[in-house]
Amino acid sequence: MSDEKNPRERLSILQVIQSVLAASLGVQSNKNRERDFKQGSAKVFIIAGLIGTVLFILTIVTLVKLVLNSGNWMASTVNLSSKSAPSISIWGSGALGSAFQPSVSC
Repeated sequence: MSDEKNPRERLSILQVIQSVLAASLGVQSNKNRERDFKQGSAKVFIIAGLIGTVLFILTIVTLVKLVLNSGNWMASTVNLSSKSAPSISIWGSGALGSAFQPSVSC
């Protein structure tokens, strides 16, 4: 393999992402861990880990908001009494509601 021939070869972005995901799940192989320490840069893994953590947290927050709003989203977000077209907002007015404002208008 090329890993054994040239130990100073840099890791690809895909290899960094795979290593960060495997390490975050606790399933990183010893071979890949050793490769990461020999070829990788700590700064790259720290940045990739922080980005992965932020994406994970945003995904969980979004899923929780969607699940909590799924039971009564029709009753609370669609206003059929106005003379204009109804609009649906899936983010509400919470902490993330002000940062992300996607809406669907009919």
